[in-house]
Amino acid sequence: GEKEVRPNAPMLFAALLYLCVERGRRVPRAALQELLFPETDERSGAHSLRQLLYKLRHLGVPYETSTNDVLLTTSDVVIDTDAAFDGPTTAPGDTGIGVLPGFHGPATPRFRAWLDDYRSTAETALRTRLLKRLAHLRDRGDHAGTHRVASAIRQFDPFNEEAALALAEVLALTGKKVDALKVLEDYSAALGPGTEALRLAP
Repeated sequence: GEKEVRPNAPMLFAALLYLCVERGRRVPRAALQELLFPETDERSGAHSLRQLLYKLRHLGVPYETSTNDVLLTTSDVVIDTDAAFDGPTTAPGDTGIGVLPGFHGPATPRFRAWLDDYRSTAETALRTRLLKRLAHLRDRGDHAGTHRVASAIRQFDPFNEEAALALAEVLALTGKKVDALKVLEDYSAALGPGTEALRLAP
């Protein structure tokens, strides 16, 4: 409904995130406990996990549970990075593009490793969708859309050549040639010496 769980409640957020990403799979309680409470003994860890699940239930999270596992069904979860990027509200200067920027979660080795792996996989999928969207917008001659999506890509993938070229191109086409050249110069400088400079087609 209207309830939110934000990263400033790191354990609650981490548990819900994990169950959402692993939607449709029965997550063993022991695995969830080891992920979130690895430094506690069995009894204390089990109690902490029960308390955490109780809080999620109180928030209205419709998980199924047994003595052995926890499940969020696929139909109960929507993850925005799984959808193609075509939201009308994201402006070029928006921050927070990418997958959970700034979120580190509980400082447990297994959770950090899982989060890094999830973030990498999700950003690869997001980049693929964004690039497809970018190509579509360029073909249509949608300058505003091209600017928006190219800028979004570069916020979490600043070395993406296709996004840099698309952004420079649309800036040049809309009369901002100085800005276009700066995009190309900054991109080449970021790659370092020995890199062939990017140029717009005449």
